[in-house]
Amino acid sequence: MIKRIVDLYRSYRGRFDFYIASSMRGHPDLNRPLFMSSAELLRDEGYTVWNPAEHPSVAFAKCMILDLNAIVNKCDGIALLPGWDKSLGANVEAFVAFVTGKHTVEMVMKKNNTAFDLVPIDLSRYVLPYNAKYDRAFDPHMCDLNSFDIKNDD
Repeated sequence: MIKRIVDLYRSYRGRFDFYIASSMRGHPDLNRPLFMSSAELLRDEGYTVWNPAEHPSVAFAKCMILDLNAIVNKCDGIALLPGWDKSLGANVEAFVAFVTGKHTVEMVMKKNNTAFDLVPIDLSRYVLPYNAKYDRAFDPHMCDLNSFDIKNDD
C-alpha cells in the first residue's frame, strides 16, 4: 500500500522513473498483456511507470507525440521490454531517450515472467534494424550535424 501511495505521489508531480517500450502494432490487443504485466512488476518494486498501453487509443502519430513528449519531459529513463528491437516505434522511442540523455535498460524477464532484471544497455553502438545497410553507428552527444549525412556506397 505504501508503494502505491509513493507511486501516486510521483505520478502526481509529473515525473516517472521509466517509460516502457516494445512493439504494439501487429499484436493482438496491441500487446497490452505484456505492457500491463511489465508495468505491474515494475510498480511492485517501487518504480513509477509511464505505460503507453494505459492511455486511450488514438492515431499512431498522436500516440508518438504523446509518448515522445513523455520520454523527453516526464521520464528519467526508458525500460525496453522483450521485442522492442523489432518495432519501429520502440526504436524511435529508444533513440529519443538516448539522444536526450535518459538512462536505458532492458527488462529481462525470468521465473515465468514473475520477476525481472533491469540490464543497462548502451545504445551508442546500436544500429536500427530497419536501416541495416548503413551500419555505421554514431554518438549524438559527440558529433556535429555533418555526422548525420548518409553516404550511398552503391
